[in-house]
Amino acid sequence: MFRHSTNLRLSVTPPMRLSLLLGLLLITFSLQANTLLYSKADLEILQSQKSYNEFFKHAKDIVPTQRDKSWYEMLSDMGTNWLDDLRRKERFKEEDFQKVEKIAAWPEFKRDEFFQVKREAYVLGYFNSCLGQGFALKCKKQMESFWKTSRKEAETGYQLMLLHLGFFPKGDSFPFIEKLVKQDLSKFYCDKPNIQKVFTKYLIDQNLEIALDESSEKRLQVTTKEMAHKECWDLITPYLKTTLFLEDRPNTHLFTVLHHLKALSPIEESYWLTHYYLTEPEEGPLLNLAWNNLEELSQNYALRGHIFKKLTQMDPLPGKVFAHENSLKRKVFTQHMAKNFPEYIAHYSKKCVNYLTGKEVFPRGNPTMQCNELFETDQKKKSIADKVISQEVHLKYSGVMKKN
Repeated sequence: MFRHSTNLRLSVTPPMRLSLLLGLLLITFSLQANTLLYSKADLEILQSQKSYNEFFKHAKDIVPTQRDKSWYEMLSDMGTNWLDDLRRKERFKEEDFQKVEKIAAWPEFKRDEFFQVKREAYVLGYFNSCLGQGFALKCKKQMESFWKTSRKEAETGYQLMLLHLGFFPKGDSFPFIEKLVKQDLSKFYCDKPNIQKVFTKYLIDQNLEIALDESSEKRLQVTTKEMAHKECWDLITPYLKTTLFLEDRPNTHLFTVLHHLKALSPIEESYWLTHYYLTEPEEGPLLNLAWNNLEELSQNYALRGHIFKKLTQMDPLPGKVFAHENSLKRKVFTQHMAKNFPEYIAHYSKKCVNYLTGKEVFPRGNPTMQCNELFETDQKKKSIADKVISQEVHLKYSGVMKKN
């Protein structure tokens, strides 16, 4: 029977031995070359030659116990000079940016204020270039990532906010100035229109509500103090008020903030609440405030006169509440308005008839968009005493409608 031998021997000829030996030598040489460590003297030569890439590749070849003051000074000098060189040559390629961000993460550079100043100047140049070349979304992510690891210095944040706002007008630029508006330095920035614009958008997004009791008022007080420095609030408040009264639909978030800050005059607050009431108010603290405001207006003829003048200057006239989808609420809201502010109902209904009869010319079209709903609601009332529109105006309206 054939037997399988387990004693196998590999026969190596002299030429094979030579080949193996040469292969081992080459591997050994390659490993030694890859693990070759630079000395401080080597780094000093690279510093004198301004060989930045090679320097940073081997800067940490120096073991921690030998990283003395001269090593730190050399590292700082090369870092800041390299950033100056990149800016001077306008080397704003992504490859260079990534290299900068890589060494910026080194503990030595995190603590180096001078390096960080240079880094911020460089990245502003990079983002200007990057965004200008049409890489908006990629640059946006890099910008946000950079800001998280930066010192969040005020001027840098302001410049980044301008860039972000310019390319992403509907985006959230507030993170770049969040720290800025809370500092004493805010007094040098919060009067700038773009800061005010971004901060206003931030406030609107907060969804604050009117305080119902003392404890919630204190919480709201703490919240507004945390949002911005007092001097910043003082500078931004006029812009907030302008924005509040520019919008067709009352902005409840801005009003809540301004109401809490006591920044509105009695006329301004009463006018806003009346406008809010007329524009589909939602159940809650603000509706209660607006409801009570009308009752107070009924007892203050002079103030009511100011509010009436401001409301009648609007085009179209506010009156969405007259067409509320809930018929019962429509009736209740209209009745409350008529009881406490009859002049406005009279003015609204008269303008409606003047538009329908052509007695007046309205370049922007019908100034009373909820006219029909107001008359229909009033016509359903059986008692003349309950009607909010005069009989004379009712007759004119009915006459026009019959002709049509």
